[in-house]
Amino acid sequence: MKLKFVCVNGNKERLLKAFRFRYQIFCIEKKFYDKNNYKNKIETDIYDKYSLHFAAFDEDENIVGYVRVVCNSKEGYPIEKLCPYPVTLNQKDSRKNIAEISRLAIDKRYRVHTNREGINEFQQSNLMPLSVIKKFCASRIQMGLYRFVYYACTELNITHLYAVMEKTLFDCLLQTSIEFKILGTEFDNHGMVAPYIGKVSASRQSLFSDRQLLFFTAENILKSPIINRVFFIAS
Repeated sequence: MKLKFVCVNGNKERLLKAFRFRYQIFCIEKKFYDKNNYKNKIETDIYDKYSLHFAAFDEDENIVGYVRVVCNSKEGYPIEKLCPYPVTLNQKDSRKNIAEISRLAIDKRYRVHTNREGINEFQQSNLMPLSVIKKFCASRIQMGLYRFVYYACTELNITHLYAVMEKTLFDCLLQTSIEFKILGTEFDNHGMVAPYIGKVSASRQSLFSDRQLLFFTAENILKSPIINRVFFIAS
């Protein structure tokens, strides 16, 4: 069994599938946004056309995880509109070298904190046994997505990443992937969140330890453009 990680910008069908996945997560499950505002059942915003979109697929081409990287544009960054106070840029860093990571979403069937009832329900659907569900937990999907983000950022000379997130997610990332530092106090945005910034180069060791590299292979990793890249994690 493999997880496949794809930058879906270059494939309209997969990109629409990613937007529908976002609708399911953020409008239906989490209810962050009013589903009545998305009649076509795809969740998009003004930043999507300036973003790189990364998705994790299972072997049946179902999306099980998603994240985007919002690049600098005339629209600015989402953090600048969400945060109730100014977010100060480091004067040494140009805006063209900063992006924002957002809309991280994991299929509820694979989340680490899925309760026993949810796991039983998923098992009974005969889609996948419990032993496999445990392997394909949120941390595994999340790690693959962030590795892809790392590759994209290094190639595009993006040195820092903004993020707005809950402290629980920050604590998780601190142990497993991109290292972020808090930029200000918490504020309410579908729960208490805070602004963060992460240095891309500082994340290589946690993202690519020798042990982790054994489970990570890439197809045409250096030859093809980012939007055509395909990565795999075998279980």
